[in-house]
Amino acid sequence: RRRHTRFRNVTGVQTCALPILPRNRMPQGSTWNLVDWVPDLGSGLRKRGGWSYASPSLSATAASGTSATYVSAVVHVPFTAGNQLVAITDGGRLIKVSSVSSASDMGASNVPIQRPVLYLNTLVIPAGDGTTAPKKYDGSSVSALGGSPPAGKFASVYKDRVILAATSSSANAVFFSGAGTPESWDLNSYIKTRREVKGLAALPNSLMVFQSEIGRAHV
Repeated sequence: RRRHTRFRNVTGVQTCALPILPRNRMPQGSTWNLVDWVPDLGSGLRKRGGWSYASPSLSATAASGTSATYVSAVVHVPFTAGNQLVAITDGGRLIKVSSVSSASDMGASNVPIQRPVLYLNTLVIPAGDGTTAPKKYDGSSVSALGGSPPAGKFASVYKDRVILAATSSSANAVFFSGAGTPESWDLNSYIKTRREVKGLAALPNSLMVFQSEIGRAHV
């Protein structure tokens, strides 16, 4: 028996029933009209697993009087004492998710614009405004990151150092912590790039610094 699926004309609302075809044989101007199925070139369809909630309502979990309209960041943290799933709300509350029915507000955090980074059992949480100093989470409480770190918007870990970049006063600067600790900072230990830093990504032997307009640079 021939199986059929539905195609939708991307230039209008017409649909028609056609045999299942690989993507490279689909009629021009059509696309798959499927839910939870992924078509592949030269092979059959693959089904995506369904979605389910991993936590209770974070707005109900967050401390009274704080905002939890949406999640600003989510990170799986492999602490030595045990793995944790951590979410940070738009109101700056750090929520530890234990199960679909259990979560705990661990305290006031920064509101990041990237996923926090883990270094030596310390989760470093930069603030997205470029003026607020980073915070840290050790698995049980949230506090200020020590050592007078710069208020970088972006963070990474590279060659046994924590990297912070793009403060409001030095948007093109990349700062390096002391070796072996995220809480020792010399604000003269930095490299300046040509343009404003927009993100960081660590590779085994280079640190990628994403910048406005010109892509990336290697440090």
